[in-house]
Amino acid sequence: MDHPDFNGLRTVALVEDDERTRERFIRTLQAMPGWHVLFAAATLDGVRRSLARAAPDVLLVDLGLPDGDGHSLIAEVAHAHPTCQTLVISVFGDDEKVFRCIEAGAAGYIVKGQGDDELAHHLRDLLAGGSPVSPRIARRLLQSVRLHRGGQPGKTQSDVIDSDLTLKEHEVLSMLALGYSYQEVADRMTVSVNTVRFHVKSIYSKLYVSSRGEAVYEAGRRGWLSSLGFA
Repeated sequence: MDHPDFNGLRTVALVEDDERTRERFIRTLQAMPGWHVLFAAATLDGVRRSLARAAPDVLLVDLGLPDGDGHSLIAEVAHAHPTCQTLVISVFGDDEKVFRCIEAGAAGYIVKGQGDDELAHHLRDLLAGGSPVSPRIARRLLQSVRLHRGGQPGKTQSDVIDSDLTLKEHEVLSMLALGYSYQEVADRMTVSVNTVRFHVKSIYSKLYVSSRGEAVYEAGRRGWLSSLGFA
């Protein structure tokens, strides 16, 4: 029995290794009318054993699991259970992971904290043929399509984004990575705090992020922070 019928209820399952996060998702799912939680697992091995017994209509997948990368599970599910829709919900939002998951068969990609509170809407969207995607991820996908169809042969998305940051913005971002406050950045650059805020807003827009932590993560991923002693 691949997709059990629970009196017409849609079934959903999840694999999430963090116990508190897993329990929070379970409570959210159980409170959603019309849905039944088929199972919840903490590891790849656990979810594979559960899938061998029955597959849900929707599987929520975390990527950073104790016994491997959830990305490998996506292709397995797409092959073995083609009617099961996979929705990635992960803290990882870098381009490589996003594109690998989509290529493997993920129907949507939500960055934790950027839409998981709208889980009911995402699940309805999935079963209606949609592909729920966090706004930051959607911007990157659009950027990738433009480059692919487009316009700048020989350049990657990171090349284009990197070249968009001005020297002042790189300077601001470096000081933010070192933990300076906006006022401290302003003092060191001999500008107003409002000018620093303007640079930060521009950095966030160009990197498709919404917080200092995300901006610093992106800077580290692109190797901009190596001169500051960051690994």
